[in-house]
Amino acid sequence: MVLGMNAIKKTLTSSTFFEASASTDWMNVPPSKVFEVVADAGPNAASVFKSLVVRSHLAIDEDDGSRVVTMAIRAPMGLGVRESRMRQSLCFETTSVRVALHEDDKGMLFRDLTGHWVIESCEMGRRSRVHLTQKMQPGFPIPRLGVGSIVRHTGNKVLAAQCNTMVRDLETWAEKQHNAEKYHEQILAAYLDSTVGI
Repeated sequence: MVLGMNAIKKTLTSSTFFEASASTDWMNVPPSKVFEVVADAGPNAASVFKSLVVRSHLAIDEDDGSRVVTMAIRAPMGLGVRESRMRQSLCFETTSVRVALHEDDKGMLFRDLTGHWVIESCEMGRRSRVHLTQKMQPGFPIPRLGVGSIVRHTGNKVLAAQCNTMVRDLETWAEKQHNAEKYHEQILAAYLDSTVGI
């Protein structure tokens, strides 16, 4: 697992963004299956990303047809479980998934929160690697007053830890999938061997 974290960048309004990224190692699962799992924001999300996600629900916005994910995650630093809505967009051409905080959920805690998953395929298309980038803009302190070094350091650290946890959960899921497939192949091979000469 490869981790990277970008420093904060200031906007013209002196608001602050925290940004972090993480990547999985090459996984023995085809990219189509990984894309399906990352894009599945329903109940399966809680079983794959179980370190953070408590429950998840996917709905279609009746007004514009967009995908809206309602997800409850374990907040950092023992702050309990926090639920928020995200708008999700899929790109099948680039095998990527984007999420952005629902405009009605932007407030004092988060002014903005986005995530971008990119699924990379090996040449043979049998293995895949995932790159996750998250960006967060806190709703505190009051805009234009700036963010102190302690808050800055904590924000980067928390976001990096979250990225790390999510890709680690994905790697764990991929390993279980691969082992299950190998087991089924062994069972099938043993069965075929037992029928030879019958």
